[in-house]
Amino acid sequence: MKQIAIVRFSPIEGPGTFADFVAAQGGETHLIAIDQGAPLPRDPEQYDGWCLMGGPMSVNDPLPWIEPLLGLLRQAVASGVPVIGHCLGGQLLAKALGATVTRNPTKEIGWGEVWVTNRSEGRRWLGDCERFVAFHWHGETFSLPEGAIGWLASAHCSQQAFALGPHLALQCHVEMTEAMIERWCADWAKEGVGASASVQTPEAIVAAIPDHLPQLTATAMRLYREWWRGCPMSVHELTLTSFAQPIWSVPHGRVVGWEALLRVQDGARVVPPLIYLAAEGDDEAALARELAARLRHLGVWSRLRFEATWLFLNVSPHAIRHDVADPDHFTVLLRQLAIPPETLVLELLEAAIDDLTVVRQAVDLYHALGCLVALDDFGAGSSNLERLFVLEPDIVKIDRSLLVRAGERRSLQRSLRHLVGFIHAAGALALAEGVEHSDEAQRALDAGVDLVQGYRYGVPAPWEHWLCEGAAREQEWLLSDRDRLPDPVVPPPFSIGLPRL
Repeated sequence: MKQIAIVRFSPIEGPGTFADFVAAQGGETHLIAIDQGAPLPRDPEQYDGWCLMGGPMSVNDPLPWIEPLLGLLRQAVASGVPVIGHCLGGQLLAKALGATVTRNPTKEIGWGEVWVTNRSEGRRWLGDCERFVAFHWHGETFSLPEGAIGWLASAHCSQQAFALGPHLALQCHVEMTEAMIERWCADWAKEGVGASASVQTPEAIVAAIPDHLPQLTATAMRLYREWWRGCPMSVHELTLTSFAQPIWSVPHGRVVGWEALLRVQDGARVVPPLIYLAAEGDDEAALARELAARLRHLGVWSRLRFEATWLFLNVSPHAIRHDVADPDHFTVLLRQLAIPPETLVLELLEAAIDDLTVVRQAVDLYHALGCLVALDDFGAGSSNLERLFVLEPDIVKIDRSLLVRAGERRSLQRSLRHLVGFIHAAGALALAEGVEHSDEAQRALDAGVDLVQGYRYGVPAPWEHWLCEGAAREQEWLLSDRDRLPDPVVPPPFSIGLPRL
């Protein structure tokens, strides 16, 4: 069950239909009533998502809770915990991310049409809807944080929404209920303005409720569904942790990549990643679990990126189909996390998809972005040389089973060398994975592989392990010649040009 924190700043500006949506999805909301002096938690990862409501104050006011909340929001974004902000909440998110909040040219109060200004982002959040009538009640507006995409505007406010990965800031109100509108209208006179092109009278606002509120609620549900997809796991039930395993270059004698591996815990119980990913549910639920793992890994990589190394990221069949169907999603995610695509190697388990055309479309998409592509577990299942030449990967990961079998007969060792030759002829690097013992390492080297990975050269460990001081120890790991690799089963921690956490 997903746990969502709702931060309220005024007793009359509650979550409205957002709370109804969360309840309908089987989630739980936890109210943090700033207006009643409620304290903020220290760790944003206590919750699966954060929702910030509106309020009469300005983010620029000298209120004691504003700076702590801005810090909490920055932590949430850095940790990949989705945030959604409504009006004041959107302005707080903007300011937390380095943008400015200033006076809008005019107050905007009442019903008013907004329209999509960025088509790809609009499709992501609203589907085919290009404009709708929103509810407004604000006198200030935000600029765009670095990396964010503005995608909604109105006649009186050029920035009505921005997205940054799974995070969404709204200047307008979509959460409204009839009771909320009537209550706000009772305070209309406190705004100190008269009716104008951008300000409607309370009578006009209430009279238009039947015409606009049903459609606004439907639009809000569409927005909230997309945001909900960004927080697909419950930290109260499962903990997802990103581990890393080093990948060594034989000719360079150093680590050139890290495979991101998922570790899942249910309380004290360890859940095998394959069990987590294969849990019961429909395709949408399976995709949500995949995207949760992806976001966890990429969130870590965006903060701790190692110099001159790649991140190897597994892409499941569900994720492959999702990326092909919605290519903008992955593109926007990388841009908003400020991850250079050339630092990513996307590992495709192509044997799990019967339609090779879909896999080829995914390869073309990733290459167009600037990512590298690896074929995973090659030599197992239905992998074959034809697929190698059709898909044109950059790296081929040779399945451990081939290394093991090559030790049984000399002819199979020769076949392994020929396979590496085919991989090179196809323009790809050969990576031997699952290398655990010295004899397997020697067979891999004799076959002419370019890269090695396995417990013999580095056990999976939390990223923080690899950030410990000890860069000098890296020199001990350099290859003395092409026929020898370092021996320790458990590698000493080292850093590669990284600042400390």
